[in-house]
Amino acid sequence: MNSWFWDKGRCHLSLGARLKTLLINILCDRQLLNHVQRFFEEQDVERLFGKGVKAEDLNEYSICRALDALHLAISWKVYSILSVIIRMLNKAEKLFFHT
Repeated sequence: MNSWFWDKGRCHLSLGARLKTLLINILCDRQLLNHVQRFFEEQDVERLFGKGVKAEDLNEYSICRALDALHLAISWKVYSILSVIIRMLNKAEKLFFHT
């Protein structure tokens, strides 16, 4: 999905990383988009997203561009990718927790 709508000139974070930002926020703190950056100022952002990433990179503008890209994506492709990932995670969970 990263290669579909990633404008490296406007944001050095991939689409996947920006959507990951949104999911972490929803699951952990549920802040409004304009407060997401504040949430990540208290987190180890480099560990979550990679070397060189700062909390300032995880602002509402980058997340909104990711949501716009997700909206423009072909829905069945997004669904297919997410389905495969979830299936792989379920298999990994069974492998690690049932042995």
